[in-house]
Amino acid sequence: MPTAIVSIGGIEVDPTSRIVHSSGRLVRLGEVEFKLLALLVSAPGAVFSRERLVEEFWPDRIFLDVRTVDQKIRRLRSALIRGVAPDPIRSVRGKGYKFSETYATDYATWLDKGRKRLHLEEIARRRKRVKDRPEQS
Repeated sequence: MPTAIVSIGGIEVDPTSRIVHSSGRLVRLGEVEFKLLALLVSAPGAVFSRERLVEEFWPDRIFLDVRTVDQKIRRLRSALIRGVAPDPIRSVRGKGYKFSETYATDYATWLDKGRKRLHLEEIARRRKRVKDRPEQS
């Protein structure tokens, strides 16, 4: 696991203090979810099989099957994206999971679309205010 702060797109992971921010918001993660995220962001684009993740984080395999990984990934995703932000974790069918190597670009595009939408909404509000003003004679 890396020891330096890793920042990709809107996600920042500090392995030393175990603090995660997503889009500037503090994200509370359990121990396993944090370790999963730290591993995934340490190698964007690298695919980690469910079996490898089980061996890495649950070496004793007590009452565990590989679908437990799916549940942890689902919790991690919901904690990170909280709504409409792009999902940084990709499922690789039949293989496992990876942190998207294009996430920084995906996140920037998402931010730009949000800014454009807000700009267009502001223009529409201004037009409505002008239209709703009483005419002066």
